[in-house]
Amino acid sequence: MRLKMSTRLEVAANIITIAVLLFFVAVTLRREFFPGFMASNRHALQRGFQLPPIAGLTYEETEKTLLLVATSTCGYCRSSVPFYQEIRKAAQGGPGKTRVVFVSPRTDTGFEQFLRDNRLDGIPNIRTDLQGLSVTAATPAYIIVDRGGRVRAMWTGALADGVQSDIIRQL
Repeated sequence: MRLKMSTRLEVAANIITIAVLLFFVAVTLRREFFPGFMASNRHALQRGFQLPPIAGLTYEETEKTLLLVATSTCGYCRSSVPFYQEIRKAAQGGPGKTRVVFVSPRTDTGFEQFLRDNRLDGIPNIRTDLQGLSVTAATPAYIIVDRGGRVRAMWTGALADGVQSDIIRQL
């Protein structure tokens, strides 16, 4: 009887160990290969939120500013290059209405090269620590702010075509 009880405990412990291991593997894979899914709306900046000051960036110059938060190592950011080019073209149509600015982590030393390689170096890039933006778990992030630096709209991660069209319309 004693041997059977110890065998059962060992089997139960092994099952629990395997379940915990699978959980951590799933979380790691999700974080690594699907970074846009890690952010949820409850963590996103809410409409009307006042962004903290970002060195080198002012919002008063134009009616709206579109902050493109991206990194050179983000898969969705790299696949969004055609959309970034579309944004640049759409924003050029209305002088003084919308300004487009990339915001990248200060530690991303390859971001300037990423912009040059993709012919996006005409869009200003502000390198910062991103703490106050609360979006670093999911890039790219698209944040439209008003003249006062208050969030008007925000999207993160991979975007469907309909959402891309919505962002273009708001420029």
